[in-house]
Amino acid sequence: MPDRPQPRARLTDAEGNVQDVTDRLTGADAFFGAWKQDVDTPDPTEAGAWQRTDEGHAPGDGRSAYRVVYKTLRLVPYPPVEMTWPNMRVSLFCGDVERGGMRFEETIPGRRRDQQVIPEHGRVLHAPPANPTYLNCPNLHFRVAGWEETVKAVSALEVIWVADEPHEQPLALLEAGRTAVAPLLALLEFEFGPRLLSTRLTEEVGEAFDDWHWIRRIYTGKVYAESQAAFVHLSGQDFLERARPLVQVSMDLPAEERARLRLASRWYWMVQEEIDPTLAFIQWWMIVETLEMPKTTDVRPVSLRIASLLGCDVAAVKPVVGRLFGLRSRLVHGEERGVSAEQLQAVEIIARLLLGARSGVTNTRDRDAAQALLSSTAP
Repeated sequence: MPDRPQPRARLTDAEGNVQDVTDRLTGADAFFGAWKQDVDTPDPTEAGAWQRTDEGHAPGDGRSAYRVVYKTLRLVPYPPVEMTWPNMRVSLFCGDVERGGMRFEETIPGRRRDQQVIPEHGRVLHAPPANPTYLNCPNLHFRVAGWEETVKAVSALEVIWVADEPHEQPLALLEAGRTAVAPLLALLEFEFGPRLLSTRLTEEVGEAFDDWHWIRRIYTGKVYAESQAAFVHLSGQDFLERARPLVQVSMDLPAEERARLRLASRWYWMVQEEIDPTLAFIQWWMIVETLEMPKTTDVRPVSLRIASLLGCDVAAVKPVVGRLFGLRSRLVHGEERGVSAEQLQAVEIIARLLLGARSGVTNTRDRDAAQALLSSTAP
């Protein structure tokens, strides 16, 4: 592992003056003390802060809130107007829009929208008669910075929605805000057309006060360093021998089954990017329905297929599948919104097992996870 990084903290004020505040940095020793090496999946980390605070508007003194601002498409409102309710304010105006955020620098996007990766670079060097050698360049530099700017002279519609209860997690508040204002945005879209909500200038979470002052909670999402992961050598020849027959089997499937597999696989890659647990649950379940329920609303084929793959009695499978299908129905029909981590993990296990099997792959890890799910408590 490279030498232990020396963390530094700098603060830049509104005039661009930079102050070294490394002596005020806390938690670095604990962070590096918990660092793990040679793991299968690197540990994620994240950072957060606040913007637009002052003596009368401190974090924790306001109410958890969500803000979204849309630029109109050459649709100029005059005079400016506001609609206010106890938990929401809608403003239509021509003026300036403030926005800000926080980001890790020198990263690449991860599989989900809230994930970033600090990549490791390397080359395979082959200079006969010596054996090939992989020369890697470990990168453990976590660089994070806030940003703030003003979009000047635009026509815009702003919505600030105040939550009924405090939200500690930014992503949970983001999804709650999106859900709460969705009906309002839909009716405005249908009444005024797509030029009113043409381009989203910013979407934020934070706190709102009684005077409608807005303070912005900024956060990075999760980031992980690729260099933390264990080194694995993949033989190119082994890759060909394993992948080629699987691709051929997929190509030889009947047209109808191949179409279902394509759609289920598309759902699989969509859910990799989803950050809302409720939508993720529905997308995982869509894989199950696409593969095993193409012409029926009965979940029995799902239970039969899982029992066949695991070599167990269908009676052991039915309760788990039934509960997941019941939750799917309540979510789709708006009777329920929340999804627990255990429920999300359960539907993912079932979907991965079925999709892997239909793809011709025997994955012992997915089989073990499914068997453990059936023997555990109900999801």
